[in-house]
Amino acid sequence: MAQGSPKASNESLDTVDAKPAKRFFVEMLTRDIELQDAILDLLDNCLDGALRLIGKKTQSTETPYKGYFANINFSKNHFSILDNCGGIDEALAKQYAFRLGRPDRERDKDLATVGVYGIGMKRAIFKIGKKTKITSCQPNQAFRVKVTPEWLLDDDDWRLPFSKIKTDTLEKPGTLIEIEDLYPSISKSFEETFYDDFCKVLIEQYSFIIQKGFKVTVNGTVIEPKKIGLLIDKEAITKQSSSGIAPYIYETNANGVEVSLTVGFYRDLPSNEEQDDEIEGRHSKDDAGWTIVCNDRVIVANDKTALTGWGNNGVPSYHSQFVAISGLVIIKSKDAALLPVTTTKRGIDVNSEIYWSLRERMIEGLKIFTSYTNKWKTPSPERAKLQQNSRAVLPQDVTTLIPSNQWKTVRTGMGGRQFIPSLPTPQLSNPSKQIKFSRPLEEIQKVSFYFFEDKDAKPTDVGEACFEEVLKKAKKL
Repeated sequence: MAQGSPKASNESLDTVDAKPAKRFFVEMLTRDIELQDAILDLLDNCLDGALRLIGKKTQSTETPYKGYFANINFSKNHFSILDNCGGIDEALAKQYAFRLGRPDRERDKDLATVGVYGIGMKRAIFKIGKKTKITSCQPNQAFRVKVTPEWLLDDDDWRLPFSKIKTDTLEKPGTLIEIEDLYPSISKSFEETFYDDFCKVLIEQYSFIIQKGFKVTVNGTVIEPKKIGLLIDKEAITKQSSSGIAPYIYETNANGVEVSLTVGFYRDLPSNEEQDDEIEGRHSKDDAGWTIVCNDRVIVANDKTALTGWGNNGVPSYHSQFVAISGLVIIKSKDAALLPVTTTKRGIDVNSEIYWSLRERMIEGLKIFTSYTNKWKTPSPERAKLQQNSRAVLPQDVTTLIPSNQWKTVRTGMGGRQFIPSLPTPQLSNPSKQIKFSRPLEEIQKVSFYFFEDKDAKPTDVGEACFEEVLKKAKKL
């Protein structure tokens, strides 16, 4: 017998209490999630419900979510979210939906959902308040479950009260979650600035879903989608010998994951005034940077950091010169566990092999357009003409415009194919150069009034007028 091992005759079997404390679960689940992300989890559940009803229709129509909605309402004393997305099955509710975790990883394995861990709804209601009522109606069954402040404090009782109700309790099959006894910090947020910020997040992160027919309202206001198109010179693309503005595209479908990556210009290159405003701290509202979408949900929006390749591997760090560059990555999979998504479903998993493989393509695309911008950063008639010949097309529709013989096979990483645009270079033999200098505002205003009888003319106009005045004298020498 090994030294220190107890003798069998001296052992006695007993147990210790290893039962979890609810307070631990509540604090652990809610500590690192923002309020708006918790509510977005509830909205994701609505969308997953609609997706279960739609099934394979998502592959055959541009508006598969048409007719489905989620109505979000909140005040300092109350929060609710109502949907018509089919409700929760009674058996599922009793065995799975209200457990803290996901015991059945096979559920929804053939649907493009984003839920993996089974904590979204519970985490959201724990985050917002102490008293919750969940009402679910289906055509042939309906129920109500309540979470009370007393239940949250009782470590011995892990079962929730379940009651059957009339199937017409809600106007349409769906789910209603109502939360009261809000935590003071949540109540204060709802009362102050949360509405405006939350609506902006919805516009930013749910535009793809809304464009596909899903309707979201917040306190009665309908959220309208934001549509970003990438510039493309259709005529130049069809002629292999010609060059024109067009995006870089990469596509692949490997190991259960389908990817479409597009980057290009969503607007004209910035004017001198815009770059000056950025330098002076007057930031322009822009949609530049990378947006990453997983199963129709935006998990990264307009990112301009090293996360998406900026400032790495030969790509310059983002600044105002690149305000026209926008990229979109759409990732789809029927197995949500394959998506490079964090547990909050609002961030990229940087440990994912898929992420690193796609980041290489993102960097490849960025290099093309930052290089182009460097060559054309000075406004000119030639640059303006190129921009006039281009039209905006939704990134997800650009692929159909590329002739089949202009695609190249990709044999590294995730494989697939790519389209590398042939962007034009300046042809002027006497190119323009920028002249930049700073002078005190009072002096600029005096010169402005001298030339324009208006002391508030744009500094660039004042500088140009000064140059033209001196140039006339120089030409006479």
